Amino acid sequence: MTWVEVAVLTGSPQQSTYTYVLPEGMQARPGSAVLVGFGPRRVTGVVWRRTDSGPEFEAKPVLRVLSEQPVVTPLQMRLAEWIADRYLCGLGEAVGLMVPRGIREEGQSAYQLADVALLPATAGERDQAVVEALRDLGIAQLDQIRTWLRARRHHFPPESVLSRLRRTGAVVRIERWRGPSARARTERWLRLVVEPASLEAIATAPQLGEATRAGIRRLTELASGEGAGSAWPAAWLVEQIGAAAVSRLVAAGALARESRGVAQEPSPVHPQVETLRLTPAQSAAADRILAALDHPEPGVYLLHGVTGSGKTEVYFDVIDAVLARGLQTVVLVPEISMTPQTLARLRARYGDSVAVLHSALGESERHGEWLRIRSGEASIVVGARSALLAPVFALGLIIVDEEHEPSYKQDAGVRYHARDVAVELGRLAGVPVVLGSATPDIVTYHRAVTGQYTLLNLPERYLPTPTDGQSQIGDEVGLPHVEVVDLRTELREGNRSVFSVRLRTAVEDALARGEQAILFLNRRGASTFVMCRDCGLVMTCRRCDASLVYHSAQENLVCHLCNRRSPVPRVCPGCGGQRIRYFGIGTQRVESEAREAFPTARIIRYDHDTVRTRSAHEAVYAAFSEHQADILIGTQMIAKGFDYPLVTVVGIICADQSLHLPDFRSSERAFQLFSQVAGRAGRRHRPGLAIIQTYSPDHYAVQAASRHDYEAFATEELGYRQRLRTPPFARLARLFGTDWTERRVAAQAESVASALRLTVDQEGFPDVEILGPAPAFRRRVRGIYSWQVIVRGADPWFGRLLEKMRLPARWQADVDPQSML
Repeated sequence: MTWVEVAVLTGSPQQSTYTYVLPEGMQARPGSAVLVGFGPRRVTGVVWRRTDSGPEFEAKPVLRVLSEQPVVTPLQMRLAEWIADRYLCGLGEAVGLMVPRGIREEGQSAYQLADVALLPATAGERDQAVVEALRDLGIAQLDQIRTWLRARRHHFPPESVLSRLRRTGAVVRIERWRGPSARARTERWLRLVVEPASLEAIATAPQLGEATRAGIRRLTELASGEGAGSAWPAAWLVEQIGAAAVSRLVAAGALARESRGVAQEPSPVHPQVETLRLTPAQSAAADRILAALDHPEPGVYLLHGVTGSGKTEVYFDVIDAVLARGLQTVVLVPEISMTPQTLARLRARYGDSVAVLHSALGESERHGEWLRIRSGEASIVVGARSALLAPVFALGLIIVDEEHEPSYKQDAGVRYHARDVAVELGRLAGVPVVLGSATPDIVTYHRAVTGQYTLLNLPERYLPTPTDGQSQIGDEVGLPHVEVVDLRTELREGNRSVFSVRLRTAVEDALARGEQAILFLNRRGASTFVMCRDCGLVMTCRRCDASLVYHSAQENLVCHLCNRRSPVPRVCPGCGGQRIRYFGIGTQRVESEAREAFPTARIIRYDHDTVRTRSAHEAVYAAFSEHQADILIGTQMIAKGFDYPLVTVVGIICADQSLHLPDFRSSERAFQLFSQVAGRAGRRHRPGLAIIQTYSPDHYAVQAASRHDYEAFATEELGYRQRLRTPPFARLARLFGTDWTERRVAAQAESVASALRLTVDQEGFPDVEILGPAPAFRRRVRGIYSWQVIVRGADPWFGRLLEKMRLPARWQADVDPQSML
């Protein structure tokens, strides 16, 4: 008898595998997908290992082998074990990140009213609400019940109510399950299975029409120089030689029909773009990385290049060398929809050998790309976090572009950081990892300057000259000049506009020259908060601890946490006063004042209120690139990966909104934003100007950004971090729990903190601190309270404490958090 250990894809925090019997005649090997029983459900799992010795208990049998061919590679299995250990999740959760949902079979619980007469006499309002939901919905899943309740202003979790009603017999649970839901898109191809010379014998056969003969001879021409094995899309070949010729050749065994996967974002095979000669700095960086391809421990390379320095050209040079070896490359970008130029350049250079993975793909599309990657048809995998977890069999290189971006950290489920996972994957696979950024993460930079990574610098912008294939560096493509405007002085001089005199003049001059401007503000809406000036009451969301933001376009108040909307009150609900005023600024107010200040300018606003889909992102990018607008107003979305040749002026409306958040990374995030936004100015022959408006002109992040001096900023920031004992000088974990009752979650937080302190004392872990418990920064969201406990320390003691930790239900761990907010 054979047993298998299976990682069950249930989202269970259990970190081990589960043992099942493999029935006679079933074939499964490590990496195969199987259907197993897990409690009352049937779920998908991945075979981790086979064993001839079974457990002491009677193991359940494997129900079915879903894929005898492994759905994860041995390398992915080793990576999943590391993710589970590092981020305190179950092994099934970790490997579940790598298995597309389209090939799973999963159970889905649904609920149905059985006998309302069994409803107890003591049934309360919540019981009645759930019963009414099931009367209305019939058979309903949990999410459907939640949606029904929320739509009728019932804000409570229905799980406990459903459990109580099931015990009385009033409600029954039904187990539905579905098979694999996705199939890869395919198209028909025709493959030549004989040598082209032998086609003439078929063409001269009697009883063939002239059109058929001509078609067969046309195929002889198409296949000349390629020989047997040549293949073409069936529809295209029918157009070229005719349906009758195709039918005749298939009948004669000269052509074979086959199906091939279709790229989910098909693009024509472009001619390769002209290769530019690299600058000395680019060439030196590429050579260092290329030398590592043959090294047994190739390591990690931080490519630190100022905006416009040509990091992408270095990427391409190294990718070309990797592809020439028959290996694959993974390229991570922060968000596909916000990096259209990077994707367009990859497609233009490498055609349909590029596979794209991102969250907007449907199950069928994602599954199709997954199959192309696994088969080796796609040699370059591009995407956000999930691209790193694709089944690449011949990995040769990993590139993490804009490695400092916080979006690389997953903020729900398994809270992994794609950059750190990329570094571990590179170590396991023995391939170089390139981290690219103009403003590296401070932890990454510290590792580079202390020798853990290799630092490669690109200190200058360059201007490609495609006529002679050269790259040129000169003063005309230098970094933009940055000016800092003290808003305190503006206010003292009577200027209450969102635009300083200097910024207004700079924008007017740019528009007069036929150039463009970008105005950046890291906040949506028209005002930050709304307050009664009689009693001081601030309008807040009744379900969240957050002030409501005024949106002028809809003339309502919006909670940016739960999206609750309400009309602007005419009188104060606290005192009845009528002096309701709007404070602070948002992108809508900047747009309104810009239309007054620059009445002839064409203006686009680019934030999450105006742009919600990928196509909308691309439409804004195309419109501004084609100079259909003169001024672009936006949030941090505009800082990511865009290159507008006509933009010569960039204005940061209020730097203080980013500087003073209660988070140890706030200065770093502010510096990165200022540098990235300022870098949008002057990207071609035209000189650029960036203006930073602030009430804190002497802050080291502002001063360093104004001089484009990353090293000066890093020196200050690392000193600050060392005093605080925050990364890179210690590791952090944020443990947080949620509950509808604050008293309950606060008591749990106290228990968690006490248990951790006891473990630290008993085990004698040095330099490990337990901070808190305390309410989370966003204490209440959608009526749910959140408390947290912070663990701070250094490895190995930090990791050993987390291994021993046990959290209550509804508690989660965010290891190496990107924010404490």
